[in-house]
Amino acid sequence: MNDERDERGLRELFARQRADESAHAPSFAQTVAAARRRGRRAGARRTMWLVGAAAAAAIVVATVMVPGGTGEGTTRVTAELSSVRWRSPTDFLLETPGSELLRTTPRIVRLEDMRLPAPGGGDKRGKQR
Repeated sequence: MNDERDERGLRELFARQRADESAHAPSFAQTVAAARRRGRRAGARRTMWLVGAAAAAAIVVATVMVPGGTGEGTTRVTAELSSVRWRSPTDFLLETPGSELLRTTPRIVRLEDMRLPAPGGGDKRGKQR
């Protein structure tokens, strides 16, 4: 009997909670209208971003295409980078035993290219004991 009262009380509480939430919740039409307004604003923002990106790209292209003066008084510095080698302080951690095997490509040898000792003990050293 006690369980029935508890269950009835819980049903009443849930019914009150549902009624309270539905009183404060917007209607479906209001929710759809708000979503459409947000979608239009997002589309306008996206368009503005595209226009801004296109303008920035045009400025970069114009800057690169315009010649930079007569060239008098400027010096050009070149460096030969083929002789430069940078080694990090922790390179030694990558050098492991057998790492030279990782730097080479394995060769696949066919069985007929291998020179095996002749069957039947063709090795004379074994017989001279």
